[in-house]
Amino acid sequence: MDLPLGLAHPKPNRGGGQMREIILIGIAMTVMLAGIVAWAAPRHPAVVTSQFDPFPLEENAKNLPTQEWLNAHMWPNNTT
Repeated sequence: MDLPLGLAHPKPNRGGGQMREIILIGIAMTVMLAGIVAWAAPRHPAVVTSQFDPFPLEENAKNLPTQEWLNAHMWPNNTT
């Protein structure tokens, strides 16, 4: 039984092409993930101390409405 001319010496199929694609996709995903992590990493200290002191503001506050006035005007249905 003679084989056709093109099939006389077929190339062995080793599956290397698909394996190469999977490896390249894995490498590309790893590089992209590393880039996203590097981009998202903070470049400054997380804790920033505040120099704001609210107590002088409260001591100097003048002409503020009382709590009863606020209750009566902002929530008129809830006054007793």
